[in-house]
Amino acid sequence: MDATVRYQEQSKTIFIDQNHDIGIPSIQGYITKVENNRILVVSSKPKNYSSTGGVKEFYDAVWVSNVPNEVKVGQQVQVWFQGGVLTSYPGQARSAKISFITSEKPINATLLEEQVVEQAINTQAYADITIFVIKEVKYDESADKWQIRFKNGKLNTEEQEQIIEIPD
Repeated sequence: MDATVRYQEQSKTIFIDQNHDIGIPSIQGYITKVENNRILVVSSKPKNYSSTGGVKEFYDAVWVSNVPNEVKVGQQVQVWFQGGVLTSYPGQARSAKISFITSEKPINATLLEEQVVEQAINTQAYADITIFVIKEVKYDESADKWQIRFKNGKLNTEEQEQIIEIPD
């Protein structure tokens, strides 16, 4: 049947969860915080709401619960939500499924992309950024260092993007 069967003793109910593809992910982005058994996922792709009076560069950010224990800051994930999203900013949702995007390591690099992103996010100078938007991560082989282009995605800020360099 390709299904998961669960039994709930209290109600004497059997649940059969079909393991079918559940469509496109609700959000794809980097895990920028892990706390209290939940993760903050921030999208790297902006949405443009300027035609309706909103901001030109909006980044989805959602606190996601029901996550595996092995999640780490810096990982890139796709998340499918179970039910709706509480519409605060960042939003709040429960995951139905999480898929980890494998971090590529350039040929002559020592570090993985997710390790570099984690270092950037945990840099003390940027500790006050609540919505850490990773816009681009690239490895400069000639300089043997990584560049992370990022910005503060918090609403009501027009902060410019910044670049942090992490030695490999």
